[in-house]
Formats: sequence, C-alpha cells, structure tokens
Amino acid sequence: METKALQNLNKVIQEYLGENINSFISEQNIEKLEKNFSLVFRKGEKDDSYTNDSYFINAQIRLLVDVIITLAEKSLPEIKYLDFLLVLGDELRKMGNLDVAENIFLYFVRTPEGKERYPDFVANAYYFLGEIFFDQAEWEKSLQFLNSAKEIFQREKYNSGISKCTNLMGIIFSEKGNLERAMEYFYESLDIIDEEKEKYQYANIYFNIGTLEMIKEELDNAFAKMNRANTILEQYGDKNLLARSNHNFGMINKLKNNFNIALNYYDNAIMIATEVEDIQALNISFTEKAHVLAELNDLDLSNSYINKSIQLSNRINDILTIADLYKIRGIIERKRNNYEESEKYLNTSLRINTERESKLNLAETLFELGVLYQNWKKTDKSRLYFSEALKIKKEIGAMKSVERIENILYSLS
Repeated sequence: METKALQNLNKVIQEYLGENINSFISEQNIEKLEKNFSLVFRKGEKDDSYTNDSYFINAQIRLLVDVIITLAEKSLPEIKYLDFLLVLGDELRKMGNLDVAENIFLYFVRTPEGKERYPDFVANAYYFLGEIFFDQAEWEKSLQFLNSAKEIFQREKYNSGISKCTNLMGIIFSEKGNLERAMEYFYESLDIIDEEKEKYQYANIYFNIGTLEMIKEELDNAFAKMNRANTILEQYGDKNLLARSNHNFGMINKLKNNFNIALNYYDNAIMIATEVEDIQALNISFTEKAHVLAELNDLDLSNSYINKSIQLSNRINDILTIADLYKIRGIIERKRNNYEESEKYLNTSLRINTERESKLNLAETLFELGVLYQNWKKTDKSRLYFSEALKIKKEIGAMKSVERIENILYSLS
C-alpha cells in the first residue's frame, strides 16, 4: 500500500512535472520505492511495528530525488524549478529525510547569484534549515539559519516570514529553559502580524505561549490558552497540529496526575499522527505514553512503547527524545529495583541533555536521579541531585515543582 507520505510526494512531483515523470522514471522503479517506503508504517499488523532499516529507505528516497531533480532542472523554467525545490525539500523534511532535505536547501544558500535575484527563496531555505536543525536539537545552528532568514524577510518587509522565524526562536529558548526570552520572541511574533488576516499563525503562536504556561506549571492558564488556539486551528483541518495539541493536553493531565485522561489524549495523538504519518508527533506521543505507563507500573507495556520510539528517533535523529527514553528506562529499572541499571540509563540521559543544553529535560532527569538515590539509601547523592533540579525549576519558575522538591530535601535533612 502506498503511504500518505509518498502520496504527498507524488502529488508534488505530478503538480510540477506531470507526464514528464512517466517517461523519465520507469514504473517498476516507482513501485519498488513505494513498497520499500511503505515498510515505515505497517498498518494493520498486530504489533504496529515500525521498520528500523532507515539507511535502506533513505537510500531509496535519495535515488528517486536525485533523478527527479535532474528532470526538473532540464524541463522547468528557473522560477518554477526553484519553487519546486523548496516544496520538495519541505515534503522530504516532513517525511524525516533530513539529510536529503538539507542538501536541497543548502543549494539556495550556496548560490551567490540566487541571493541577489531571489531573496524570498533564499530566506525560506534558511528558515527550513533552521527547522531541520531544530528537530535535531542543534540549537545554535538552528538560530544561525533563522537569523539569516529573518534578516532577509526584514529587508523584504515580509512580516509573516519574520513571525515564523521569531516563533521558532521562542520555542528554542523555551527548550533551553530561558522562558523570559522565549516569551519575548512569541510576543514579537504576535505583534508583527494581523490577527484577523493570519488567524492560523496567530493561533499557532498563542498555542506556544500556552506551552510556556505549562512549563511554568500554570496548568489551568495553559489549558485555557491552548484550548483557545486549538479552536481556531481545528477550523483549518490541520491534523498535524491536532496531533500535537492532543499530545500537549495529555502532558497537562500527566502533570496533574490524571494519568488515564493523559493516556486517552496520547492515544488520540498517536491515532492522528499515524493517519497523517507525522513521524515527529508520533514519536513524542509514544515517548510520553511510555512515561505515563511507567508511572502506572505497567512496565512491560511501557518498554514496548520505548522500543517503538527508539526506532523512530533513530530514523529522524531526534536526540532529545532519545535522552527522554533513557530517562524512562531508568524509571522502569528503578521500579524493578535494578538500581545500577537505572543509574546507567539516567546518567546517559543526563549527559545528552547537558550536551544539548535542554534545561527542561535536564531538570526532570536530575529529579529522577534524586528519586533513585533516595530509594537506594544514598542520601548525600540524592540531596545533591534534588538540589540541582531545584535550581533549574526555580530559574524556570515552576513553583509547584519547587515546593515539592523543597519538601523532599527537608525530609532528607
């Protein structure tokens, strides 16, 4: 069965190249590619398994893309060819073929004459490169490309483009734990667009502001803002954002310890993400479901979702999710009283989050190390890690966690 991702890719190819493609690529090769790529989503199988052979699939995609770009360059006018490259690169990015998409976008950046003649194409290429490195938690590279895109959009007086850049910059700084800076970027994004004319973008930014409220553990405020944004987003029928909103509503309920409600939201997110083949949304929902199942002591089922997420994380190089998975494995092993194994997994998560400067995830891992050593009767170590987690939670302004950790530290003293 042809996957929706391939359908979208084929739609782009047909729109720009039409019948030219049929004479350029044999039908046999197209069918072979579709069969191989459809292994990513094996719908209908009992175990809902996902292939781990990402190298083979990427090689198949790269082969097709190289041939198609050659055809497009020969048969399309220059403007249409450049437009095709941007659209093709974005589809490949959504499919998780980040290295192939990156090479396409770098074509714009490396062509000096293109920067002068077609600044809008170059700005969008910079923006998409920012997204690619954001997805891999390469914050500094992402910010570098986003700033380059923003400068061009500002010269061209294209406010919608500026807003997209500052919105993503806000998300990056929220991941780094600098919520004040993140909020500045989000409000900058809102200030330069017209709410009525760009409702979709406005709602998207407003949803991110709700996410900041969730990080600060102002959960009722977070729900209100996200729900308001979600009402607008639903009108556009964007199922990718619907999957992410269900995921975030699940996180709110997880933080409230409403675990069964959280699982319902995660299941909705997984169902929608599978339908539209949004690999990133699917991956983070697998991970969060695994976390909730671990909290509910359904350890074997939690581990099965970890295995699914590991396969997808490796495919799209989602480093922060991999760090989260190590953390959850650490929780599982702690609950099984395998303290040395738990320590190994949690320290691996700690190392990755430290390297990637992800303060939000770092605080959670430090807290779990505190819990581990508390159970292990290693009080000095427990106090040390709880204290480190407390510092970050204070910086973020997550006062409920601050109170909780302070109470634990008081009991340990």
